[in-house]
Amino acid sequence: MTPPLTVEPVLREEPAVAATEGREASRPGTRPLPMGQLPDRARAIVLSIAAEEDFKRPLLDLGLTPGTEVLVVRRAPLWDPIEVYVRGSHFSIRREEANRILVEAV
Repeated sequence: MTPPLTVEPVLREEPAVAATEGREASRPGTRPLPMGQLPDRARAIVLSIAAEEDFKRPLLDLGLTPGTEVLVVRRAPLWDPIEVYVRGSHFSIRREEANRILVEAV
């Protein structure tokens, strides 16, 4: 007879994201990547948005600000557009635009 399995809880360290304009913050051992490269159902923290003000302002208004957690819900069959969940709202973004948003996978 085999002994019962015991499961130890895994404590996850909260990401220390102190992102300011033009500067990226990340945890040791992780690297920033474009949001367009995240797989479906992946969570990430926004580090920065590398774009001109005309593109950046609507994203900030939707709540996509540095330090915010995002969820890539799913993408269309040809990978464009991408459905994103941010602060209780769902919206779609083109893959080309998502690649301008640097994130850190959680």
